[in-house]
Amino acid sequence: MKKLFVIAVEEMIYCPVTYVRLISHLRAVPGDMDFRVYEVRQNLDEALAALEYASGLILARSVSLQSFYLVKAARKLGLPIVYDIDDYLWLLPDYLGSGKAGGVIDEIISLCDVLTTPQIKLKDYILKKHPHLRVHVIPNAGNILVSDTPPAYVTGILANSDVFRLPKIKADFFKALRDAAHDIGKVLILYYFSNDVPEHHTDDQYLKVIWGGIRSFSSYKELLTILKPDFGFVPLAGDHFSQYKSVIKFAELSAVGSVGIYSRVEPYISFVRENVDGFFAENSYLGWYEATKKALSSNQTEYKIVQQNAMSRAKCDFDKTAIASQFYKVLQSLPARQVQYTFLSTGWRPPGEEKFLWAEAYSNVTDRLKVFEWLNWSVTNRVFLVKKFFSSFSSIRRIKRLIGSFLQIFR
Repeated sequence: MKKLFVIAVEEMIYCPVTYVRLISHLRAVPGDMDFRVYEVRQNLDEALAALEYASGLILARSVSLQSFYLVKAARKLGLPIVYDIDDYLWLLPDYLGSGKAGGVIDEIISLCDVLTTPQIKLKDYILKKHPHLRVHVIPNAGNILVSDTPPAYVTGILANSDVFRLPKIKADFFKALRDAAHDIGKVLILYYFSNDVPEHHTDDQYLKVIWGGIRSFSSYKELLTILKPDFGFVPLAGDHFSQYKSVIKFAELSAVGSVGIYSRVEPYISFVRENVDGFFAENSYLGWYEATKKALSSNQTEYKIVQQNAMSRAKCDFDKTAIASQFYKVLQSLPARQVQYTFLSTGWRPPGEEKFLWAEAYSNVTDRLKVFEWLNWSVTNRVFLVKKFFSSFSSIRRIKRLIGSFLQIFR
């Protein structure tokens, strides 16, 4: 009998974290399963109605009261509940400006049957709080949105890093890279994909930083695939929040053949094998200087060994097809409620990579462009523009996303 699963997410369905962690696993719908995705903060009523036809409920990074109401309703119906988590959501670091973000996360988890996470340490932490749970460790896939595009030579790539919201760390990091390149007589070309401007040491004779500026996850992955840089720099703060993160940067970099240079902190210090499938740097000016100098000085034979080891490990541990299979096995093991399958016209079916790539990038870019357009209008025209612009939207959800984009500009 065909089983319908309701997927409840609190971020947009095209949010990169939601897609990498959950949605991508469900896009190739097996014959005996169907999935409907709901953004519960905006569509709680539709999700509640869908539970009546469901064989199970799956939650992603849920911390809100809306999710709590949905879980309670599912529990009353006797549905099995799966909760997926990939970050330490109880307390976010100060530099994110969110403080306590946990909401009712423990109340939600206490009503669930199964939890999935990419991080063993996070698994152990949750089991101490909720020993009744069955917890499965399912990695984040590294080869989502990876194609066979021919490589183009660059020296390094740096994706968005939260630690750059701490000004001294940011200044020390770029200065260390510049000085290391100078001392070995090489030009370091660094593709920097971040919302934060790289204002330190970024147009030097030995450090050329090409800033990607505001970018979508899909465009970052597409460029990473095309550029195939030799090295990927992964600075990470050694704080309580960071130790519960997944090793997604290892998975993504290794999938395209880039060798990572990681902060010597958790979770990477417990996963990456130093000088075998990656390099480490202490979180200081001297640490990043020495690590960068060592990496850029390595000969081709040494580099190729580390590169091949990292690629082999990524292919073995972080393949999207194998990870999706793991997730399906978890769902198939659930004592799902037997109900007559009903096709639902509400909600979303998990979109494939091509649709995600277009929609996520479009959504990310157009909302921000419209905000800039609004800012550039004269004061006398803004009232007219706001009325016209808002009247073109058919849902409150899109307006909320626009406002969120507007606020990000001034963060």
